[in-house]
Amino acid sequence: MLSVETILEIQQCVHRALYFGCKKMTSTHDLQIAAGIIWRGDRFLAARRPEGKPRAGFWEFPGGKREPGEDMGGTLGRELREELG
Repeated sequence: MLSVETILEIQQCVHRALYFGCKKMTSTHDLQIAAGIIWRGDRFLAARRPEGKPRAGFWEFPGGKREPGEDMGGTLGRELREELG
């Protein structure tokens, strides 16, 4: 089970990610992403970004960028398979 401190850290990271995403949306192209919050009882799934990746050590929910021709449900399904196996 995640501690209160970890949950607060996740919330701060999500806030930073949303702010970063808003800044990206003002660029010359739209970036469409899908992310899933997977709940079981009073727990949810989050993972830390690995070393060597942008924002290493940050907490994130599974998800990623939409590829051409995908709907958002397809994007989320593909990303869950890629990230969680």
